Amino acid sequence: MSAYGRFLVPLLLASIALACGAPRPAPAPGGAGPPARATAPPRPDLVLVVIDALRADRLGLLGAPRATTPALDRRLAGGLVFEHATTPIPFTAPSVISLLTGRYPQNHRVRLIFQRLPPEQATVPERLAALGYRTGAVVSNMVLTDEATGLGARFDDYDDFVDQRVRWSGVSERPSYERDARRTTDAALEWLARTAADPGPLFLWLHYMDPHAPYAAPDDRPTDHRHAGTMPVEASRVATASRLAGVTDGLEYVDRYDEEVSFADREVARFLDAWDAVRGLARTVVVLTSDHGETLMEEGRERWFAHGFGVWEEQLRVPLVVRGPGVPAGRRTDAVSLLDIAPTLVELAGGGAVPDLDGRSLLREPAPRELLHEGIGNARGTQLRALRSGALKWVLYTERGVERPERRRLYDLDRDPLEISPLPWQATPAPELLFAALRADPDPSGLPARESILAGRRLTEPKSRPDGLPVVSERADEETRKKLEALGYL
Repeated sequence: MSAYGRFLVPLLLASIALACGAPRPAPAPGGAGPPARATAPPRPDLVLVVIDALRADRLGLLGAPRATTPALDRRLAGGLVFEHATTPIPFTAPSVISLLTGRYPQNHRVRLIFQRLPPEQATVPERLAALGYRTGAVVSNMVLTDEATGLGARFDDYDDFVDQRVRWSGVSERPSYERDARRTTDAALEWLARTAADPGPLFLWLHYMDPHAPYAAPDDRPTDHRHAGTMPVEASRVATASRLAGVTDGLEYVDRYDEEVSFADREVARFLDAWDAVRGLARTVVVLTSDHGETLMEEGRERWFAHGFGVWEEQLRVPLVVRGPGVPAGRRTDAVSLLDIAPTLVELAGGGAVPDLDGRSLLREPAPRELLHEGIGNARGTQLRALRSGALKWVLYTERGVERPERRRLYDLDRDPLEISPLPWQATPAPELLFAALRADPDPSGLPARESILAGRRLTEPKSRPDGLPVVSERADEETRKKLEALGYL
């Protein structure tokens, strides 16, 4: 743990002790207090944790083959575990926007990285702010900076200080920046210190970059994973951003990936422990998920250790656990989506049902549904799209918005979970929904027309705090600033 992290939690606890020690109002004359009033139950704090590129099968609660997430498994025990959660698109920026809006990419119109969200699209933090929540975000992926997405103005506080240079082996050195899990947790604890005494409810979105490629956990990672045997892999099969210099054993890539998962597990747990001490997990709803999965070495995949263009299960499936007041414990096997998180958070905050969203609250009773998926379009105008209904999954291949019938695929995921043996195509109402979505898409092949894009900006240098010190939101009032000065943060 960094020196900053070692001293932060004690300071947090001291500040809460001071707040709790404030004198209570004296009783009214005669010993009678004010007349009792019926009050609404307190609204819970909301914490949304997204771990970038975390496969569903790496969470212990979902049957991970290794002990990759022991800390999170313990802290989320007693939550509601969704065994079949998916993303509408396995690509960070549009996936996160779908999570925050409850809409499919073709409806919120963000399909690429460095593309800003249109202002008319409402997001979770805006809906929660209208319900009295203070909202914050700490993100660690360069494609989620305010410059790239325009999300900063949607939150009261938006910490996107990505200042660690990403080093890719065998790749042209185009500047790219991130923030590792330790420093992401430190930044989140700094936000918690500033907001700990807020009387109203809090919403915090934490986006951890680990275990995204390149797989390189720090030396003090909690676990060194070791494998038996070898599985040779040619560099050409490995996604460019994932290539590790001199590594020819595919199983070593898997070890490195799992070590990054374990590193994130430790740091997210460190944050949750501090939050518990300061705000109390008993009155907090925690949502843990990912923006997408990752291919490892699945049969039939053109690229290993990748995500983005495919609509295959290892990229689409994400972990999803919800734990806290108002959420029943247990496990569910129905198909759910990242689209469902936005209406769920609003409902838990007391906002009721949100109309006209593609997602639906996870607090509803399970019911059959169809879910759409897409890969990102490419420069050649090709794109994969899919629809899942029950165990069946229909896949379309398109070129510049035109479907290629000879490349249609249908899979029974119960019998063929690895999607190796396609079935004869069946014309039923389910694939007709997929065709209808394709026809209604305003962006052929998922690539928006240039004139329709609100272009974001790619950072060309690190985005760091002045002098490395925490930055207080410009919206912080004078009283908050004085408290921070007393705690040594300013």
